Amino acid sequence: MYILDAPRLRDDLVHNRVPASDLAIYAFLVAGVSLPIWVPGHAEHSLPSGVFALGVFLGHLVVAAYGTRACYIANGGPTGHDFLNRFIPLGWVVGVRFALLLAIPVTLLPFVISKVSSTAIADGALEIAVLGAEAVYFRRLSLQISLVRDAAGPTA
Repeated sequence: MYILDAPRLRDDLVHNRVPASDLAIYAFLVAGVSLPIWVPGHAEHSLPSGVFALGVFLGHLVVAAYGTRACYIANGGPTGHDFLNRFIPLGWVVGVRFALLLAIPVTLLPFVISKVSSTAIADGALEIAVLGAEAVYFRRLSLQISLVRDAAGPTA
């Protein structure tokens, strides 16, 4: 099981060396991180209030739907193979790497903006930055999936 090593995970996916037990662990980890965000009552902003919050919430849904579709197409669409077996483990590894890369800027952004403007604007800017980062995450994930597809060849 890999946490940060996307190239080795890609190689294992190409050669079908990722055991089903690892796939289950990746699925459990992704669900453990994702579900508290989307299940009402488990996150601070799970039920949006106000037009801006509703727009951001819908934006996240659109980015997630479009990003998942882009990953599906990168995998070969209807002729692709093992979409979930590629999407879930690569999603975890790309997500961890992306979170580490963005940890400092996302932490500092509200502080920097609050020095220039109000807290509400800082919170809004952070929400928009996270939405943009989510779009970049799905772009990186679709690139990783296409690399696996290309390395596996047309029959896998």
